[in-house]
Amino acid sequence: MKLFLRTLRASLRRACFSVTSGTVVLATFSVLALGSTGLYTKGGDVIYYLGLALNGSSAIVLMVCVFSTLPFSTSFATDWAERSFRFWSVRCGLRVYALTKIAACAVSGFLTSFLGMALFTAVFSLRFPLFLSPSVGNAYSAYLNSGRAYVYLLLLMTHISLSSSVFAVLALLVSTFFRNRYTAAVMPVVLYMVAIRLSELLGPPAFLHASCFVETMFNAGSPVRSILLKLALTLGALAILGWAVCGRVTRLVRYD
Repeated sequence: MKLFLRTLRASLRRACFSVTSGTVVLATFSVLALGSTGLYTKGGDVIYYLGLALNGSSAIVLMVCVFSTLPFSTSFATDWAERSFRFWSVRCGLRVYALTKIAACAVSGFLTSFLGMALFTAVFSLRFPLFLSPSVGNAYSAYLNSGRAYVYLLLLMTHISLSSSVFAVLALLVSTFFRNRYTAAVMPVVLYMVAIRLSELLGPPAFLHASCFVETMFNAGSPVRSILLKLALTLGALAILGWAVCGRVTRLVRYD
């Protein structure tokens, strides 16, 4: 366990405290700011503009998710190119090496998206009020109706960031097949489009539809149930992707 925690700490330091991570946070903020440009009104508030940026176009949400893959999801491709994976696999073992990669990707993907939205909220709060009146209707808007704007923001940003963590680990899995950082960053979008098509053909329950998971907020009856459902689906997806990553990394390193 100590070895795992030490390796995880080193991976998290590489993933979260890097120039790339800072750049991704700024890029997320910039995309959200551009997404609401030209829509400013006299009676608008920060929550209204954040909602416009996230809900006005599915492309913005996808860009936020793709940005989350950049800090660490391509690290295996980099390790493979530099042949440094041998050092780490000998030092900590293949399973620990793979698990810490998965955890660091999920955490960095979540944090970069969350901090980008938090930066948007902080900057726009300098010019606009945080909340004036209910202007959105989604799974978490009950908190707005009761005046708890900060709780609403926390749940909204957590919801989007959980999607980013799945994209980040999916990109890590892609990098075990195509050991190219650019392919690893972009391929999750292609797979997401395929998942949308499969969802339309198979007709699963609404909360299992790919577009519902990433782009919208399924209302499970209450805000707490909605965020718990999102968390459960995210953990399930991460478990499946993590199992696949462990298998691929172990096979690649052993047979290299």
